[in-house]
Order: sequence, then C-alpha cells, then structure tokens
Amino acid sequence: MRLVWAKWLARLPGRSRIHNSFLRVLSTPARLFLPLIFILLFLALIPSHANCQDFASLKGTITDSLLNEPIAGVVVTVLPDGRSTQTTADGSFQFNRIVPGNVTLRIESAFHATQTIGPFLLREGEHRALDLALIPSDQQGETVEVSAIRESGIGITSLSLTPKSRSGSTNVGDLLNRSGFHLESDGRTKYASLRGFSPQCVLVLIDGVPINPDGSPADLSTISTESVERVDVYTSGAASRFGANALGGAVNIISRTTTSQDQTASLAATRGSFDLQRGAANLALESLGGIGANAGYDYQQQRNDFDYVHPYNGEQKRVNNSSRLYSGYLSLRPEKIRGVLAQVRVSNSHIEIPGAIFQETNGGAMAKRENRHYSLGYTLSRLRLTATIRELYQKFADRGGFIVYDKEYLQTARLIQGEFESPLMRHFIVTAGSEYSSETFFNDDRVAPQRSLPKVSRRTIAAYGGLTALRNVGIFELSAETRFRVDNVDDKSHSSPFAGVGCKLRLPVTIGGHASYSESYRLPPIDALFWRGDVFSEANSQLRPEQAISREVGLTLKYDRSFVLAANQTWFKSDVTDQIIWRRQFDGRYKPVNIDQSRYVGTETSLALSPKNHRVELTYHRTSLAATNLSRSSGYYGQTVPFKPDQVERLALEVDFMLFTMQYSYSFTGERQIREANTKSLPGFALHDIILELPFSVWSRRHTLQLAMLNVTDERYELLERMPMPPRSASLTLNIQI
Repeated sequence: MRLVWAKWLARLPGRSRIHNSFLRVLSTPARLFLPLIFILLFLALIPSHANCQDFASLKGTITDSLLNEPIAGVVVTVLPDGRSTQTTADGSFQFNRIVPGNVTLRIESAFHATQTIGPFLLREGEHRALDLALIPSDQQGETVEVSAIRESGIGITSLSLTPKSRSGSTNVGDLLNRSGFHLESDGRTKYASLRGFSPQCVLVLIDGVPINPDGSPADLSTISTESVERVDVYTSGAASRFGANALGGAVNIISRTTTSQDQTASLAATRGSFDLQRGAANLALESLGGIGANAGYDYQQQRNDFDYVHPYNGEQKRVNNSSRLYSGYLSLRPEKIRGVLAQVRVSNSHIEIPGAIFQETNGGAMAKRENRHYSLGYTLSRLRLTATIRELYQKFADRGGFIVYDKEYLQTARLIQGEFESPLMRHFIVTAGSEYSSETFFNDDRVAPQRSLPKVSRRTIAAYGGLTALRNVGIFELSAETRFRVDNVDDKSHSSPFAGVGCKLRLPVTIGGHASYSESYRLPPIDALFWRGDVFSEANSQLRPEQAISREVGLTLKYDRSFVLAANQTWFKSDVTDQIIWRRQFDGRYKPVNIDQSRYVGTETSLALSPKNHRVELTYHRTSLAATNLSRSSGYYGQTVPFKPDQVERLALEVDFMLFTMQYSYSFTGERQIREANTKSLPGFALHDIILELPFSVWSRRHTLQLAMLNVTDERYELLERMPMPPRSASLTLNIQI
C-alpha cells in the first residue's frame, strides 16, 4: 500500500515538501484505516431495522420530588425541535422522530419550578428514557436527571454539570476528583493526571482553545463550575482533535451560556480553616439591552501555616504560607446577530511558598500565575468560526533566601479556528476543520539580566477531519469513528490518527464494548529547549518531541429497571517514545533529557449503584498502573517511572435524607517512586472527606448551607517530596439564589 501511494505521489507535478510530509503521514494510517473504512461502509450499507430509522425517541415520567407521585398536565418542550407535549395521568410523556444531536428539555408546571434538562446527546435510533422529579414552587431549584452524569463514548467521558454536581464541586478540579479522575495537588492547586501521564501532558481547553500552552500544567482550581455547562474528558484520541501536547489526554471545558427564559443570580460566601475566605457571584440574564449575558467572579484567599515532618530535617513549621486566587468570566450573546458569542476569562493565583521549591530558605518564595483569555465565536448552521487571544503570565521569586532569584515569563498566543460538521449519506457524520496558531515566549531574569531569554516563537498550521457512523441493527447499536489530524509546526509535520469501534447490545441489561487506537505527541517546552543555565537548572536544545501510541479495550454494563447499576472496565496500554524528564546531573543541576522508551499499562474500573429515586448513590473508581522505563541507554531499564502511583481508588456515598444531604468520599493514592533508580518512594495515603448540605427556602428561593470537612482522619503525608499537604480542615459555605 505504501508503494502505491509513493508511485501516485511521484507522478504529481512539482512535488513539494508538503507532498513529502503527506507521504510520511499516510504510511502507517493507510494500513490502520483500511479495515476501519470497510467497517464504516459496512455500517452504511447493511439494511437497518424497520423501526430504527435516522431519528431518535425520548420518553419519561415526571414525579413530585416530595410526594414521589406522578404529575399530570406538565408541559414538556424539546429544543431545538420546539415541539411540546403534556404528561398523562401517570406522569409520562413521549417524543418520536427527534433529529439526533444535542437536545434540551424544558419542563413547565403551574405548581412547580420551571426546569431545564440538558443539553444531552441523542444518537441515531436511540430510545432514551428519563425519570425526572419536579421541585414544588416554594422550594425552587433545578431538577437533576437521575442517570449518572458520566456519559461515555469511545475515548471520551462527558460530565454534565447539574445542580447536584455543582453543590459539592466549587471548581472543575473538584468535579473531576468526585468523578473518579486522578488529580495531583498540594492542597491548593489541582492538576489533572490521566492514566498515569503527568499534568504537563494533559491538554486543558476552554471551548476547544488550550489554556496551558507550551506543555505547562493547568490549575483546574481556578475555573469555577458556575461558569461551566459540561466537561469532556478525552482519554484516547485527544491529539486527533486538538493536536500538540494532548499526549496524555485532554480536558475540554464547555462554557455556560444563556438560554431562552434563563435569568438567575447567585451569591456564595465561605469561611474555613487556615483563615479561608471565599466570595463568589454569578449572573445569567436572558436579555440585557438585547444581549444575553453570563458573568461571574470568584475570589479566595487562605493562609496555610502548619507543622509537618520533613523526611530529612524532622519537624518543620511553615509560616507566611498564603494563597490568593481570583477568577472572572463574561459571556455575551447578541440577540440581533444570531450565532455570535463573545467571551472573556481572567484567572490569577498568587502563592507564597516558603521553602517549597528548593528547601534552602524559610520564607520569601513566591509563585504567581495570571491567565487571560479572550475569544469571539460565530456559528452559522453547521459552520463554527473562532478567534482567540490568550496570555499567560508567570512569576517565580525568592529574594530572602540563600540563593536569590526573580524570574518572569509571558506566553502569548493567537488562534483562529474553523470547523464544519454535517451528516452524510444518512448514516455518517463528517467533520472537517483547520486552524492557525502563533505562540510567543518571553523571559526576564531580574536578578541576572544576562540569563534572560530572547523572544522565541512557534507557528502551527493544522488541518483535520473525521468520519463517524452510527447504526442500529435490531438489538445492536453499532458505531465506528475515525479521525486524522496533521500539524505543521515550524515546517515540521506531526500526524495524529485515531480509530475506534463500538457495539451495544440492548437487552434488559445493556452490554457494550469498544476498542480504539491513537497516536499523539507533545512538543518540548520552550524553556526546556532554551533555558540559560543557572544554579538550579540548564536547558537541552537537543530535546525531541514526545510521541505515544495508545490502545484501549473497554466493556460496559448497565441495568436500569428496579434500580440503576452501571459498570465499566477498560484496559489500556501506551508506548511512549522520547519521554521528557528532568534529571539531576553530577553538578547538582537539573537538565531535561529524553527517555528512549517507556510503557504505561493499566486498568480502569468504574461502578455506580443507586435506586430509581437516587436518594442513595454509591460510586467506585479504581485505576491501576504500571509505568516502566524501557530505555536501555538510561541505566534504569525496568525501573518504575517516578511520581506515578501504582493505584488510585475513590469510593463515594451520597445519601439524601430529605432535610439534608450527606456526601462521604474515600480516596487512596498508592506508592510513588521519587528517584529514577527507585531508591526512595513515598508511601500511599488515604483521605476521608465529608460534606453536609442543608437546603432551605426564603422568599420562594432555594438556598443551601454547606459544611465541608476534609481529611477527617488527619493523616500527615507528602504528595511530593517538598510539598507537604495541610492537615484536617473545615469550611462553611452559604449559597443564595436571587
């Protein structure tokens, strides 16, 4: 096959560098995608079941949340279709022939609060059943779809934000942690780590636009859940959608925007241990001078002074250890210019960390980050255009220690994207897009100006496409998906293919399975390439991009009759070439180097159990991992890659006692090696957290009072060698709906 492509390209006139890059790109995917292409054609050509055409259907039952009895005469509207119906005497409703895609339900009743459910995805031929509970008008609030908020596809998990999930998650980091995903944290910051990959390898995006450029980690604690509609977590094939730096997956945060008749306002205030103070305000207006608006502001400050035991120096006391964080967002949608959306996001974190970086000093170290994000989008039918400007400012300083340093960084990026999505031949969905981005990196060393870096830039031109087939054949729901992306970064091409297939067998118990293959890459960080050596570190201009080949196979099971049971099991394997680590040299300085080969093998297990009314919910998540260095030239062949826990577990129990709700969670992080030679490790640690939430009504508005007690057992442990975690803490939060 490769010779056929070569001969065909050789006959093209004026074969250029683009043709050569295209030839290299097609060699592996040609062998990979031929079987998948036959599968896609097979799904399109086989005869479909008589009752499973291109449309979907939706039915459900609506009950009173207090009386637990069906409600008749409730008006249910499905959007964007616009059709309405009323519930029957048994509280049931049904819609047939719904066009597949993202749909929203609006529920209106004379004696209950108006509710909006969704958006959620309806697939071709799907018959979705919902059980919904309405809250009486004197206890206003939003309803929650009783099915689990985790909706999984091939390599993707969608977490829909509901009032229930927002109640125990003030930021996106908390949401991912509650949903079973592993986070690396020092008690304040929260970085996502998917399937053992470091946070630097996980791309974090807002509405498809990266917020952690150049391979730096993104702090998810700076993004409030009040500004978020849903979170899509990509554990496979992320690079085929988003390109560079999604080596270990991606987290795409979808912003919350105003909808028809949506007008709410809320205030929140928190006081807690270590002088924790937090205030937040959020506003959603259907129309303000002809413009729909969402806005929010969140401010938090805390002092983290406490005693801890250092592994070498014994009992230590941390003082002047404070953090200050604020974030704000504004989303505008003009009514007279349909399809236009303008957004602004700003987040800032200022952290005093005495001795936390190199442990040479008892005070003075400071880290500051500010992320500014401006975007303008336009959607016309199935075409979406987006222009974004992003700035990331960072400052690290310690002027009171034995070694003085004061460094500033500024990364700016400009991004233009265009994407088109459309159905094709009844059973296909085709996606095509292109983007252009330009990133610039500045560095200023105020102590030693001669070590400042000159201006460094990167330019990327990318093109991508995808094809998805969904088909129902009798009791089988078949799906296949392929995507391919090519990025040209400073005249070097990188390809990211993805292929996945899935099948569901719809019986009283739904059984499903999927398999996928993907390739991804991460560019070397600019500072790692060009850093001018100091007493701590030096750069390596010979660094090569990291590359990974990932495979996964998964099984799902769901029972939804007298109770709800959902179980998932996934086996994954990733082979990483040229992984970048910072290795300590003989002179004591750290230098980034490539590891020739490493391998990540593991399993993910997920289990959710609850009765139909969801008064009690039990969820369990477990990830086991074996991260092995396979580089024979490094001298550490067969050793465990540092800072990769061998297992992560999370058990959560939520009980609705009618008058209040209790949430209990147990999480365990296994042993981590902190030396390449595996001569020193940190033991596993467990956390026990309890959240009590009391709803109450004042002036026909629903408010909540929440008490959170974290690390109840007060086990002292270290997440990283020089970053000890705070001990037990408690906080009290008041949320007011206006």
